[in-house]
Order: sequence, then structure tokens, then C-alpha cells
Amino acid sequence: MLAKLDELNKKIWLGPYDGVVHLGKCYIASLHTTRDVNYEEAVAMCTKLSAKPADIIGSQHYDMVLKYIRTMMSSSYEEVWLAMTFDHSTNRALLSNGTTAPYITYFSGQPNKPATHTLMAFGARNPSRGQQGMFNAPRSYTTNGALCQRE
Repeated sequence: MLAKLDELNKKIWLGPYDGVVHLGKCYIASLHTTRDVNYEEAVAMCTKLSAKPADIIGSQHYDMVLKYIRTMMSSSYEEVWLAMTFDHSTNRALLSNGTTAPYITYFSGQPNKPATHTLMAFGARNPSRGQQGMFNAPRSYTTNGALCQRE
């Protein structure tokens, strides 16, 4: 009975958008079939969902988001923008509030060295293989969309 109630609460709370709930926040992926979304467009996509770009806050959250994005993919590999940034002076990924990200799973060969690569994104493969995870990129880089979060 409690499981059914919890599922009903999630559906009511999510409203018309499909997504996942983690620690009281709703995470919604907004995806295009092509990689044509720069960071500013990703922010606008989230705003249309009454949300903002999301942080990845831990291993459980990462796994949940990865599984969720895989259910929405139209190809075998897609990328989404995150709210996180990369600080080249400390060589650390930061959450949107400026604190060091507690959990990072970098894409192979990451982080990128150029100082212009200050924003973070997330790449997912379906089926699961290597060469997926988080990476830093310049503002002009294009992805398939955004991972958004609503409070």
C-alpha cells in the first residue's frame, strides 16, 4: 500500500512531465534527436519546464539519471547539459552552488584541458558500454538537450 501511495505521489508531483525523483527534487531530461543545443538553449529548455539545469549529487543519483536518460534516448549515444561547472585553477568539478561536486564519473580522457571548457555535460550510451559519463565543454558546444531539476 505504501509503495502504491509513493508512486501516486510521484505522479501527482511530476505533473505532466515524466522524470525521476531523488531526495525531493524532480529531474527531467529535455532531449532533441540531434546534438544542436548549446548551453543557453539548454537553460531555456529547462525554464520552459519550470526548472533549471541539474547537478549530479552522488553515485545513486548518477545511476538513476543514467537509467532514466537511457529510457528516453533516440540513438545509442546522447549528451545533456548539467548545471555544474569545471574550475581549471583547482581541477575540480563544482555544483551550481559553487561547492566541490561530491561525485564525478568522467568520460574517458576527461576533464578537457582548454580553459574555455568550463561547463559540465553528461553523455549516456544505450546499451551500457564504456565511453560514457561526465565531461567539461565550452559554452558553444552542442548536446542533445538538458537534464533539468525542479524543486
